[in-house]
Amino acid sequence: MNKFKTLILVSALSILAFTGCSGNSDIKTNKEFSQEEMVTITGETVNLPEKAENVFYSEIIGFGFLKPTSWDSIDIKNLSISLPSGYEMNIDYIQNEYIDRILSFDFENSTQEDANNLINEIETNSFKFMRIYRVDNKNDDSKSIAEEIKKSYTNEIHVGDFEDNSYYIAYNNEFNKELFAEDEIANVEKLIASVEEVKNNMILFPPKEMISSSTSSNVTMKGLSAKDINGNDVTDEIFKDYDVTMVNIWATSCGYCIEEMPELQELYETLPEKANLISICADADMEVDLAKEILDTNGCKFTTLVPGENINDLIINKIIALPTTIFVNSEGEMIGTIQTGLPAQKGEITEAYLEIINGLL
Repeated sequence: MNKFKTLILVSALSILAFTGCSGNSDIKTNKEFSQEEMVTITGETVNLPEKAENVFYSEIIGFGFLKPTSWDSIDIKNLSISLPSGYEMNIDYIQNEYIDRILSFDFENSTQEDANNLINEIETNSFKFMRIYRVDNKNDDSKSIAEEIKKSYTNEIHVGDFEDNSYYIAYNNEFNKELFAEDEIANVEKLIASVEEVKNNMILFPPKEMISSSTSSNVTMKGLSAKDINGNDVTDEIFKDYDVTMVNIWATSCGYCIEEMPELQELYETLPEKANLISICADADMEVDLAKEILDTNGCKFTTLVPGENINDLIINKIIALPTTIFVNSEGEMIGTIQTGLPAQKGEITEAYLEIINGLL
């Protein structure tokens, strides 16, 4: 399947193995992440890879959960499980009607606007079931994310606390049945009834270090050694002639990333002297032709790098959300703060980035 379809196709998390340790007096936790076995908050040992296909998690967000048995009768294709940031896991139920429309969508003869319209329709009419999230009590970003989550869900459960983090489940238990077929209504009702089981099946462990707007000391592009999308060698020499280089990280499967492409090219054409723009396509190692197509369609002329072990270690493995944009000096050292997501609404993106760059010059 063309990966461009993942712009609007449901996303299932990687299902891998975990190792058990003890937690605090209220809930059981894991002192470190492991790919052997771990324990749920109720003390159940999860032995993987035996249970590999039934565990959803991310090392970066610091938690996961064992799939409730009541979900066995629900087709996984209807569940959109995604990671909007490094603190949250989102679970939505998407109707079969939209799955069929996604699979039959004519990507070759449709515009980005057509795809965005379908995305918006799905987001409006699907069932926004659950958001599991972590609040890092020492990080203002996570607190702001938590406040936004609360606006979209009618119920919340405090799962427990572990080290400097508090864990919550926000969920909705009401939906418009007119938008769902009879069997889909039954599935949604199963999801709603499974909230307590999801909570009891949660697995907590220390999150992997990630970059954010408030933590950037571990980020550098010094030592860069990569290929661009046309196969040319690129090193950190690409930074030496500029006081500020903007590095935009995106993926062919990221709708918001592609949405800002025309304005990134506009930015590139209007950059101040001593400023430059490059990008890294996070999945171009697998989707190089599609990445080229997206860049060409949007008239993008700036250098775009392809991931490899070097780039992965420097930046890709440290981010969770796309697009992510960093700014580096002539030595490849990060300056300023990290921009996660779009810096402004459509039509104002170029000016927003220009303001950031001018502030760093």
